[in-house]
Amino acid sequence: MAVIFFAIFLGTGCGTTAEPCGPSTCLSGCCDASGQCVWGTLQDACGSSGSACTVCGINQVCEQGLCYYATTSDGGTGGGSGGGSGGGAGGNPGGIAEATFEGSVSGNTLTVRDVTAKVNMDTSVYFYSLDIVIADVSGLCSNVGASYRLKDTRALTLTMVHYYVSADTVVYSFPLEGTYEVGALGSGQERTGASALFAMYDRVCRNTLLPGDASAVSGTITLTKAGYGNGDLVKGSYDLVIGSKADHIKGTFSAPMCGMFETTRTETCLP
Repeated sequence: MAVIFFAIFLGTGCGTTAEPCGPSTCLSGCCDASGQCVWGTLQDACGSSGSACTVCGINQVCEQGLCYYATTSDGGTGGGSGGGSGGGAGGNPGGIAEATFEGSVSGNTLTVRDVTAKVNMDTSVYFYSLDIVIADVSGLCSNVGASYRLKDTRALTLTMVHYYVSADTVVYSFPLEGTYEVGALGSGQERTGASALFAMYDRVCRNTLLPGDASAVSGTITLTKAGYGNGDLVKGSYDLVIGSKADHIKGTFSAPMCGMFETTRTETCLP
């Protein structure tokens, strides 16, 4: 498999050795006005992947680093009925979509019906990350390709990043085979990191779980096969601790690659 690299040349900058807040130093949050990395889950500091924090407008809430309009709808919580571990197959292009899920998050399990892989990219800063999305609905790739957010769905999203740092250059690589530790970006030339989010999306595409109960706090995601052409299989496993309740989940995935998508594109709730 060819390895694809992307380079950013950085200025030497003001005689300081501290790395500025950005995609390479703030994977799970956003950069506030003072240049600090913050969680990016607040109405007045919303963002992700090292982007500049934004202030959500009136009647908006911050979910997964994006500002969404709040609603007074009486919509139920996301996720369909039932739960439990198991495998699923869905409508991805090429390859066979299979995944398993063992455990529960805040008492909620996930019956797997589809899994897909996608690359998130921000070409303005040459940032790339890999997502594996495991959900209890089919048609994930079609919805991702149409810029739809998930609705009435339980889903687990696994995210990985891989890059190299030298004196004045950050070189991004699509994540390769290996083990990615939650929150561990490291301090050497080669750095990797991972994050994970368990979500119960309601009928207006909001995660009804509290942020502190939904995100991985430790654990690993392991890639055993990485392919980046449409339909190529991305295979591996995960073993994670989620949220303040330390819920343990684990499983495997064989996810066809759906495509590469700009993080700046506009997404709408699935009709």
